[in-house]
Amino acid sequence: MTQKNNLESISTINANSLNNPADRDSNRWQNIQNKNYNWHPPTDVYETQSELVIKVEIAGMEESHFDISIDKNVLIIRGIRIDTTSPERKAYHQVEIGFGEFTTQIEINIPLDHENSSAEYENGFLTIKIPKALPKQIKITKKD
Repeated sequence: MTQKNNLESISTINANSLNNPADRDSNRWQNIQNKNYNWHPPTDVYETQSELVIKVEIAGMEESHFDISIDKNVLIIRGIRIDTTSPERKAYHQVEIGFGEFTTQIEINIPLDHENSSAEYENGFLTIKIPKALPKQIKITKKD
């Protein structure tokens, strides 16, 4: 039932748009403005012999726009990418670049040394490196 209602409203907008070019532009603009963008930047996670590497493709940001934390076994990357284009009205034909707030969570299933992790933002890529935790040696003591 909901799907039919959505289709009807789309048909109404399209039909009205054909009658008046000014309405067409207004409807396009309204649809873009009201769209709730829920986006995640492309992310690669890979493991080397000594560390876990997380690489996020996210151009157009600054280091201060990121918040990176580890909570138990989940790495959380939060940020905000601000749309720096002019605020003038536009009629988009295609929208693929995400702006606004985002959160990416990565579950980690290997023991890591969180204290010695590092992050670097360069050429549109955020790279996080977390060394693998070395096995702890347990010393056996002789009981007197």
